[in-house]
Amino acid sequence: MEMLFRTGSQYVGMCEAFLKYPNVQDMFEVASEILQYDLKHFVHWTQRRPGSAIFCQSAVFLTSLAAVEKLREENPKAIENCVAAAGFSVGEFAALVFAGALSFEDAVFLIQVRAEAMQRASEMVKTGMLSVVAETRHDTITSARRRPHTAKTMALDFIQERAKDFSLKLTRRLPVSGAFHTSFMEPAEEKFGKALEEVTLEEPLIQFIQT
Repeated sequence: MEMLFRTGSQYVGMCEAFLKYPNVQDMFEVASEILQYDLKHFVHWTQRRPGSAIFCQSAVFLTSLAAVEKLREENPKAIENCVAAAGFSVGEFAALVFAGALSFEDAVFLIQVRAEAMQRASEMVKTGMLSVVAETRHDTITSARRRPHTAKTMALDFIQERAKDFSLKLTRRLPVSGAFHTSFMEPAEEKFGKALEEVTLEEPLIQFIQT
C-alpha cells in the first residue's frame, strides 16, 4: 500500500470530522504552540481571505495527518502494511512525517516559514491561478504572455475570455492568493532555504517518493 498526500482539494471545515480521533487534538495543540496561534480557530478559514496562504498550508498539513489517525483507528493494517509515501506541494511535508524522515515539529516550523514567504511573494505582484481543460494541445500560455498586461491576473482574464479560441472546454479560477508553483514564488526561496538548514532529515522508514 502507498500513502498519497496532496493539496488542492481543501474545503472549509475539512478537519472537523477528524478531531475525535486519538492524537489529533494533541497534534493541534503542539502545532498551535509552535505557530503561536490556535490552529483550530482556522478550521473554517477560507482561501479567499487576505493572507490566507499563511494559515491554509498549516491547516492542510494537519488535516492530512489527522486523516492518517482516522485510518490508523479504523484500519490499522493499512498503516502497518504501507510501504511508500508521496505528497504534492504541502502534502510532501505530511508524507515526510509519515515516512519518519521529518519530525512533526520541524514540519510545522518549515510550513510556517514557507507559507509566510510565499504570501509575501504573492503580494509583490498581483497574480492568480487558472485550472483549464483543453480539447486539443494549444500554447495558451505563450499567447497570453504576448498580450501587454499590466497585471498578471489580466492574462488569466484574457485566457478565459478567449477560451473557445484556445479550444478550452473548461476554465476555473482557483481561489488562491497567488501564482504558487511558478517563477513568481522565487523570492520565497532564500528564506525557506535557510529554514531547511535548521532542521534534520532522517532516512525514511518506508520509501519516500519525491514529486
